[in-house]
Amino acid sequence: MSLTESTGPELSIEQETAARRYERAAEASQANTKPEKRMMAQESYVRARRVLEPSELAIVDLVLLKGRALAQIAAATGRDVAALEGLYLAALDKLSTHFEQGR
Repeated sequence: MSLTESTGPELSIEQETAARRYERAAEASQANTKPEKRMMAQESYVRARRVLEPSELAIVDLVLLKGRALAQIAAATGRDVAALEGLYLAALDKLSTHFEQGR
């Protein structure tokens, strides 16, 4: 089971692909590889992050990069789980569009 399946709502194939690409971009931007590859990965990661609003960015980072469940985030913030789920899915839709357009 992937991280996104264990900590969030059921995702479409496009959303799951976007989540995986975002995770890989984040990992690659921190990897100790050749400087050229790391720089390209960092640019890709920054471009992906730019398509998200601050609240979307926060929820995506908490779920995908920190492994937090939406219920944990809701409990910590006092926000409704359904609202956070909608925010998370909207963010993944934006990332999916971004990656599909090859930005």
